[in-house]
Amino acid sequence: MPISIIDSTYVEGFKNAHYDSYMALAEIIDNSIQAKAKNIHVIGIHEKIISKSGREIERLNSILIYDDGEGMNKDIAEKCLVYGGGNKHGATNNLGKFGMGLPTASGSQCDRTEVYTWQETDVIYKSVLDFEELSKKDPPEYDDVKILSKLPESISNMIDNIVISGNYDPQSKDHGSIIFWNDCKRLQHRTYRAFYTKFEKVIGRIYRHII
Repeated sequence: MPISIIDSTYVEGFKNAHYDSYMALAEIIDNSIQAKAKNIHVIGIHEKIISKSGREIERLNSILIYDDGEGMNKDIAEKCLVYGGGNKHGATNNLGKFGMGLPTASGSQCDRTEVYTWQETDVIYKSVLDFEELSKKDPPEYDDVKILSKLPESISNMIDNIVISGNYDPQSKDHGSIIFWNDCKRLQHRTYRAFYTKFEKVIGRIYRHII
């Protein structure tokens, strides 16, 4: 059955969590590291828009984070986007110690978050946090986790292209997770060059002992 996350009046507040974009991504990367991922890819997706001056320009609209970590089982997948629904309550040095990392970090940057996670071939759990849909519900609830037999082709192709171009390990079919930020209206930088220049600097500093 659908899961209520909180009273609907709080939905707008979730968008204004005042997360730095790069620290929000670091929260997701922390989760991947804790899941014992050997490969983590952060992929920016652009869209073409027309500026006020009439020029066609490209802006970052979506970000996909893929890892080949342990993945989540169905119970965790059902709660992973619930505010306060993390599975590491009581931890002292983990991202999930307050159960707020994934939904708070993601919601601070985008209006729709999709999670795909798997621990075996052909069984993929999909969870969605969509602020537009939640704002129409009182109390706000997100739908039941969906069970897929394969990833959407567009997402699988994006990961495969990165793997091939960088000569990385192949996409894991046995375990892993994908966090897909759609409609990223609150990124600090929305051009490819500005975003990745800052991303490399911040993430490189945070994970200098791991990279």
